[in-house]
Amino acid sequence: MKVLYLTHQYFPYFYTGTELLTDNLSRYMRLLGVSTEVWAYNLDEPREDEIDRTNYRGIPVTFFSHHNSDPFRDWKMYRDNKARKNLIERLLKETKPDILHVTHASRMGDIIGMAYGIGIPYISTLTDFWLLCPRASLIRANGDLCLGPEGGEACGKYCYENLGDQMIKRCRDVRDYFDKASKVTFASNFLRSMFERSDIDTANWINIRHGYNPSAKRKRTKDNFYRFAFTGTLQPNKGAHLVIEAFKKLVDQKARLAVYGEFKHSEKYSNYCSELAKGDKRIEFRGKYNHTKLAGEFADIDCVVVPSNWFEPFPFTLTSAISYGFEVIGSRIGGIPEIIGEENAENLFNPGDIDDLSEKMGLKLKKGKNGQSGLFYDQTVETEGFKYFQLYKYLVGK
Repeated sequence: MKVLYLTHQYFPYFYTGTELLTDNLSRYMRLLGVSTEVWAYNLDEPREDEIDRTNYRGIPVTFFSHHNSDPFRDWKMYRDNKARKNLIERLLKETKPDILHVTHASRMGDIIGMAYGIGIPYISTLTDFWLLCPRASLIRANGDLCLGPEGGEACGKYCYENLGDQMIKRCRDVRDYFDKASKVTFASNFLRSMFERSDIDTANWINIRHGYNPSAKRKRTKDNFYRFAFTGTLQPNKGAHLVIEAFKKLVDQKARLAVYGEFKHSEKYSNYCSELAKGDKRIEFRGKYNHTKLAGEFADIDCVVVPSNWFEPFPFTLTSAISYGFEVIGSRIGGIPEIIGEENAENLFNPGDIDDLSEKMGLKLKKGKNGQSGLFYDQTVETEGFKYFQLYKYLVGK
């Protein structure tokens, strides 16, 4: 059996949750004797007919070029480009997958449509809101949270003026995509509920939570500091500025804050966070980190803070941190309370509330370095992967 994974971006250029999911599954399937390959996009190559066939740590990868002259390339479900269609047709004949696993559909519509047309089934795993929202975040252009596309009318009204008809067509295309999928999987009930709110039929959907790597063991560095960590992309919706401001309210000189994330994703916002941290030598910016080595790289971290102020679907960082025994604090929004549990109020704060977050961080400080979160997350990459393996076999009859 051969599985072809389709995703909007992949290692080594991007390294967040969806990329990690794709990589984890591709590697685990190989342990079960399944042939795997990943197709993704190179965002820097302007020519539509260019590909880069390479290898990432043993996984065959094909990077497609990304036609930068099309300003709407990222939100279109399907694109009509003859050069790319000819290329896709040739590559599908060469690759001969039994099934496609779409871990992110952005930029992948033409590949999915062509594969479906020649009888290759596909499953779709939802990791964000791109299929509901062209911006993928359900955050409107003015920064307000959005509850859904309203058939495309809300997209045209709040984010894409003068493109209302195209937004309506996009919603029709997305429904067509779901109708043709053999299965749709999701990690959080909150994520599914947001699609149901937009009248998407979820009868064919199944819940498979993301897994962590149990072979990785948490390492501990002994020192006298209690160190909080923000981990993620430095973008406003991820809330790094909230952690910095909340931390600065703590007067304990044994408190420390490590901010992980690259400046390249939003230089303006990253500089803003740097300005916020100025004058407080307890705050350190550590740059890029390796998702796959979180247990080891965070040897001096005591508490991981997930301060999202958007509808975070099911953050990998949070599930991994809990699995490896870190203390955690998360905002009460999206799928985060589903992971932490509403009953664990000391681990949750109201989104955007700096005082509430600072208070929760203060409670962790009082517990000290030997404090235990009491939280538990047991879905491993192996259990997650085996569920997908069974699903693949069922769908292709092998």
